[in-house]
Amino acid sequence: MHIPDRDESLLARFDPREYAALLVRARVDSVMVYTQSSTGLCNFPTSVGRQHRAFREREVLTPLLEELRARDIEAYAYYCVIFNNQAYRDHPAWRCVPRPWLMDRDFHGPRYGLVCLSNPEYAAVVLAQTEEILELYAFDGIFFDMTFWPGVCLCPECEARHLAETGKPIPQTIDWHSRDWCRFQELRERWLEQFAAELSGTAKKLRPGIRVFGNFAMGLGDWTYGMSHDLPDYQDFLGGDFYGDTADQLLVGRLMQGLSRSKPYEFMTTVAEGLTHHVSQKSPQRLELLTLSSIASSAALRLIDAVDPRGTLNPSTYELIGSLYSKIQEYEPYLGGDPVEEVAVYLSDYSKVNLAENGQSVTSGSLGFAPPPHVLAARGALLSLQQAHLPFGVITRRDLGRLAEFPLIVLPAACRMSLEEVQAFRDFVRGGGALYASGNSSLLETDGTRHADFLLGEVFGCRAQGELRGANCYLRPLDPELVESIAPQRYLSLQSEPKAWPGIIALAENPGGRVLAGLTLPYAYPEEGSVEDERWCSIHSDPPWKDTATPLLVMNRFGRGLAVYSAADLESRSHWSCRNVFTALVSMLLQGHALRFTVQARRETWVTAFHQPGEGRYVIHVLAPLAPETATIRFRLPEGKRLLSVTLAPSGQRLKFQIDPERNVVIEVQVTSRLATLCLRYR
Repeated sequence: MHIPDRDESLLARFDPREYAALLVRARVDSVMVYTQSSTGLCNFPTSVGRQHRAFREREVLTPLLEELRARDIEAYAYYCVIFNNQAYRDHPAWRCVPRPWLMDRDFHGPRYGLVCLSNPEYAAVVLAQTEEILELYAFDGIFFDMTFWPGVCLCPECEARHLAETGKPIPQTIDWHSRDWCRFQELRERWLEQFAAELSGTAKKLRPGIRVFGNFAMGLGDWTYGMSHDLPDYQDFLGGDFYGDTADQLLVGRLMQGLSRSKPYEFMTTVAEGLTHHVSQKSPQRLELLTLSSIASSAALRLIDAVDPRGTLNPSTYELIGSLYSKIQEYEPYLGGDPVEEVAVYLSDYSKVNLAENGQSVTSGSLGFAPPPHVLAARGALLSLQQAHLPFGVITRRDLGRLAEFPLIVLPAACRMSLEEVQAFRDFVRGGGALYASGNSSLLETDGTRHADFLLGEVFGCRAQGELRGANCYLRPLDPELVESIAPQRYLSLQSEPKAWPGIIALAENPGGRVLAGLTLPYAYPEEGSVEDERWCSIHSDPPWKDTATPLLVMNRFGRGLAVYSAADLESRSHWSCRNVFTALVSMLLQGHALRFTVQARRETWVTAFHQPGEGRYVIHVLAPLAPETATIRFRLPEGKRLLSVTLAPSGQRLKFQIDPERNVVIEVQVTSRLATLCLRYR
């Protein structure tokens, strides 16, 4: 309902009773009610803002909440924080300066007015309107949208705030090797956290027990959004609206699963193709897959529908939503529990940066669009683990105290690391853990201190000597398992985009660990060549030419543990051969460890497992986008537990199972309609 009131017909036909009736048909158990929107207009009587004129003569929120209460539907208030067109127009001094580049290019950029939370007058308005909403209406919860920095703000209030806390002006140039720049980023994150704490405190003071959360959608965005992994401390659970593919849902779901203070976390997405579409809906098949993947992730699913500008609704859309939610209702008794995760991908909020931006102005229009290389690497690692059907999850610096719970941790191109993180990973491997690390991991501290060699060098068993130059080089497998993983290829191409980061790290010869793969260079490397000099040997490509003694993959025994270091971020590269090498390295690191479960199924199939000790069962979800599918699952129960039965949910149909010589439960399941949920009861 981000609808203005310039035209008197806008929202004039919104009928709260009709809306509530459609929600019943949609089978919802929770609805988000717009009390205000990105327009800045309030849908309730306010003394510190402007009310939408469609609701000045008729109050709609009270009858709507009455209808929802009568139908046992919980209600969350929606409030938009930094996007506020009314405040932007009425109070130019409150604006973000310069106009954030995000809104110049995303969506319909010129339509959005961005205001700064550092301005005490605007912050006071947000808090006052929050008080008004919760004094007028008995909401069950409140959702604060757009709680992120849309760009680097250099307004007078931010400048004054930074000067007061550091004694220095805001740096004008991005430099992740500078203490001043790194300190500025820390402050941006802390200012956002402080305001989130004020919002939550205000809501809970007025309505003790109310549930508060904000939009964590930009939690995977780069540094410009200022969303640290401490922000969830001020939210009762995590949620956000996402519009990517199932791979993005996989990554953000695992992240929110680990960071959310309570469960379930909430996955939101539009029924339409995206926010810029109004009538073009996602296909029924895609919506069904999103619904089933939410079940498989034990996540709450909130579907977003856009109200027509006049306030009318499309009943057919709510019938469609009802058909989707009916599936969730069938599975609700089987949702929840502790996820079974043994391979952990480490996601660093410190590393959501691109070092290639060093030297750019803070007002550069090219910032904030390309996903951070670290996030791309984490995403690729998760996809490979999912396709290998390994039990995996996402951990953050909030989990440093529990690293030993995981047999294997993936550290994907974590370019900025704190000394606390470095020590935690060193102790993890020394104590017997297995670690895969890549790229610039541990070369740069979070305060900007740059090191010539890895802080984790003794763990990796190799030494850094800068970065390789040139647009292309090759990985030459030396280990027989890796040779087999890319056959019939003999080399792995490691092409780089211009100004790509992380670059491929140049390693010193004769490392302390065992070399699994070496570096091979193309003809005349690193020169690209031209028509005049012919410093190339094939006009279309750069074939392998010179094998070197420089390592690219090193395996090292450290303490009681094992580490593999890759000079290139193999996990972020989508070519099948890179994925195969990464998966082979994971298998090598896991040798000798009996996983809780393994699966034989198509690569596209998702398999997740949750332990529900209160119910005395494990629940395994098999999501097969290419159903029909036959999946074979081997699951190992904890020592001393005996399996009683395996049933399909929600039907209760009993399935046959076997116990193999290693005492794994072996189950073959036919997935006929994309999702099969198995309940393994034990005693």
